[in-house]
Amino acid sequence: MHKYLYQGYIETLAKRFDTALGEIQTQENFEYGEEFEKKICKVLRLALPQKYGVCRGYIVNEHDETAGDDIIIYDASRFPTLRVLDSEEKEKEWIPVEAVYAYIEAKHTLNLVGTEDDGSSLQKAMKQVAEVKKLCLRRTAVSPMQIAPYLSLQGALSLDRGPGYPAIDNPVFTMIMSRFVREKKGAAHLQSGVAIHGKLMEQRAVFEVDNRPDAMALGKEVIALPALPTKEGLPAFVSPFFVTNARTEVLTVPDLSFGLGLLLLLFALDFVRLGRLPWELLISNGFNPRN
Repeated sequence: MHKYLYQGYIETLAKRFDTALGEIQTQENFEYGEEFEKKICKVLRLALPQKYGVCRGYIVNEHDETAGDDIIIYDASRFPTLRVLDSEEKEKEWIPVEAVYAYIEAKHTLNLVGTEDDGSSLQKAMKQVAEVKKLCLRRTAVSPMQIAPYLSLQGALSLDRGPGYPAIDNPVFTMIMSRFVREKKGAAHLQSGVAIHGKLMEQRAVFEVDNRPDAMALGKEVIALPALPTKEGLPAFVSPFFVTNARTEVLTVPDLSFGLGLLLLLFALDFVRLGRLPWELLISNGFNPRN
């Protein structure tokens, strides 16, 4: 029998996640689309520390450019949403790009084969993630030399985290999470991690691209995460973020994919240090609104 660290922490996370989804489906009989996204939001709120806000919605920058429409994790202790709704789940929120920690494409059933016109396809999810990453890459970078939102170190200091970590402190973490997986629309759910792994590897050209998700948790038994090459030729996991020379490593992990996905998310949240909104620009805009 396998023994896991911290009294089986990862195994407990995975079981709690799957149990919560099972109870929700039994009670509310949800199946597709936005209902599944809402339930994932509720599960994440239970799993994450209170400083992290979780909502469905869109990321927006100062130029009104937007990306995403699934689950956003943001800094609720420093930044409000732009809708400020009375009810958490009535509508999708708008979140300033500076406030975003992570973005998750949540699918009840993911179709591995399908075009962007299929809202449940891997290709559509990949496009959504890529657009979020591109938008977040355009926000003001937080340097490791910045020790507080309004204070940076000066001089000839040199910082080196080693390979596997991004050069900035505010990368966005992205993930695709799917409860069930099938080869294509209308097909039966793939029942084993081995089957999902095999069909997913046939789609490597779809997911091994620029601005890919940092992780994928597919069904209860498959996880994909960034790995670095080593001299021995074996992949090595270092951080939850993709860097230039990383590749997607797909693993079969019976009953642990959701637990691993949550741990990768928690690892990423522990790393990220967000910047600040351009308060001066916002206030000046109040005096001189755009036409």
